Order: sequence, then structure tokens, then C-alpha cells
Amino acid sequence: MKKYILFLVFILLACNASAIGVSPPRILLEDIPKGYVLEKSVLLSGIQKQSMITILFSGEGSEWVESKLGNSFVKQDNNDLELPFIITIPEKAPNGEYDASAQIIVSSDKKAVEPNSAAISSGLMVNIRFTVSGKEVRRYSITNVQIPNTEAGLPTAVIMKINNKGNVLIKPDEVNITIKDKEKRIITSSITKDITSVEPYTAGESIASFDLDLAPEFYFADVDIHTDEGIKRIENLPFNVFHRGALKADGEFIKLEVPGNVERIAKIDAYFTNKGEIDMHSVLKAEVYRKDSLIDIIESEPAFVRKGDTKIFTYYYKVPKSCEYTIKARIEFLGKSTDTKQATFTATAGSLDSQYIPLSAVAAAMLAFLVVSMMMIKKREK
Repeated sequence: MKKYILFLVFILLACNASAIGVSPPRILLEDIPKGYVLEKSVLLSGIQKQSMITILFSGEGSEWVESKLGNSFVKQDNNDLELPFIITIPEKAPNGEYDASAQIIVSSDKKAVEPNSAAISSGLMVNIRFTVSGKEVRRYSITNVQIPNTEAGLPTAVIMKINNKGNVLIKPDEVNITIKDKEKRIITSSITKDITSVEPYTAGESIASFDLDLAPEFYFADVDIHTDEGIKRIENLPFNVFHRGALKADGEFIKLEVPGNVERIAKIDAYFTNKGEIDMHSVLKAEVYRKDSLIDIIESEPAFVRKGDTKIFTYYYKVPKSCEYTIKARIEFLGKSTDTKQATFTATAGSLDSQYIPLSAVAAAMLAFLVVSMMMIKKREK
């Protein structure tokens, strides 16, 4: 009897380990500050077009995790699917370790799968383990420094690529710049603390801006970047200053994305393409309306968008209460502004109830199959 059961378990596990997969199967985050919102994604592979995907959260801290794509949706193609999770840590969250799980159920039936449903075909599990801490962790590296071309009368920018692995905003304390002509003779120097920050757990660009009033010419620059770890010096960075108006500044606001239904956080994604001939500072600005009343004005961190590149400006908006909201957004660059785009979403703010599952859907189906199989085997042995 025992050998039959082991054989059935082996068959069930082998069948369940089909071609579908998730990578990575585990998300580990350390020392997340209270009140912080972050996004982490996994990649689902091998799931066929028109499959229903249902996500069920369980475990400690699962009430703070949500799927950006919703808890039930139909896959629209046969490509691998990026599934983003948004993790929102409350301001009063206790310090400690949290171990949540996202059970991803794939069904051929285009209906939301309920636990114990017979429509289940496959199941995946993502472990989301994180620690909440009041401890400040500064862990970063400056990987690249550049000065893009500009025009007379426009700011000169020092662009620093920073890999921020800590849990706080990171930017240099100050940046010093020394400008030299093409013969490398010093013309002027300046210091700025007007520097943008890079978000925790991300790799991004920090921008230091200088109003230098340089004439059109080719230049070199020596840059000293002051941080809590010391001074990083980069010498002879080349750049051009062109006559004002020599380079066309143009951009297109391609689309505005906001999920139709959210819980506590609305992730706003604005896609902007630099269609001009100059790299340029750009920023997302938006108004938030509840019904017809303006309730908030939001603004992203400025970004330097290279010519020909598309930048996704992302802003996490904490909704104040359950209601329908409208976002009216635009992108501003070099004194210009794109047309306004708008999107509407419905929020169920304050829904902090955990979605604990007494028994996973896949486990329930396997258990039921095992019980029936054991009964049949026992009956035959009699």
C-alpha cells in the first residue's frame, strides 16, 4: 500500500512540474523603511495565451503586497509575462521579519479560480520575504559620470549613474565642477548642492545642475563628487555648448498608464520619448481629481532623457480613501510642455485585511486526488 502512495505522489509532482515556471521564485528584501513603497517583478514563462491567472496572497505581511496586474486576469499572448508586485509598508509597521507568499494559479477556464476549483491546471509559488527596520542602510556605488551637450543659456548637467542597494535616498552631498577650454586652460568653476536623488533598491541617475553661462564652444570639465565615503574625482570630461536654438527640443508624451483598480497605491507610469536633437531635463507633473475637485498636485523626480530615448516616469500615489480618481498628467522639458493625458482609476483604500488561505488550491486538488486514488487501491486489494 505504501509503495502505491509514494508512486502516486511522484506522479502528481511530476505532472505539476510542467513547462510553466517563475523566475525568481523568491524575493528577498532587507531593511525596508517604514512608509516606503517599492516594486519587484517576477517572470512567468510557458503560460499559454487566453489562460486565466489568479493570484492568492497568504502569510505574514501579505496584506501589504499586491499585484499590479490585479488578482485575476487573462493572459493575452504566448510571450513570457512580467508580473510586478507592489509592496507597501505602513508607517506604523512593527520591525521584524515577514514571510509572505503569492500563489499563482493558472487555469484554462477564463473564470477567476477559487480555492478547491477543479479548473486548476497548474500552480506556482513565489516566496516574498522581507524585513522592516528603523535602521538606515547606505549602500551604493557611483558607476559612471557624464556631461551631455547643451546650449548657451541652459544649465550644464553632470549625470552620475548610481547603483543604490540601500534603503534610503542617495545623492552626493555636493558636486564641484571646473571648466576648461579646448586647450585645457581653466575658465571657471562652480559648486552645487542642487542634485537629484536615486530611490532605494534601484539603479538610476543623479543629476547635478550648474548655471555657468558658457559661450558656444567645446569644453572639458574636471568633476569632484563629494559623498559620505569621500571625494570621487573625474578629469577631462568632454562636452559641447551650442548656440541657443541650434538643437531642436521636442518630445512626445506617448501614453499614461494607471491600473483601473487599486487598493492603497496607484502606480502612475508616463511614457515620454525625446524626439529632439538635445539631451534634456524632463519631469512628470500631474493633478489628481476626486470627482471634479482638485485634491492633489504631484511631481516626479527630474530625469535627463537622452535624444531618441524613451523614459518611463513612475510615481506611486497613496490614495487617501476609497473613491474614483482622475489623473491629468503632462511632461515638462526645457520650458515646454506636452499635451495633457488623463486616466481614471478606482481605489479601495485602507483595505488591510490579510488574504490568508487555509489550504492552497493546488494542494487541495492534489490531496483530493490522493484520497480518491487510495480508496480505489484499497478497494482492489480487498
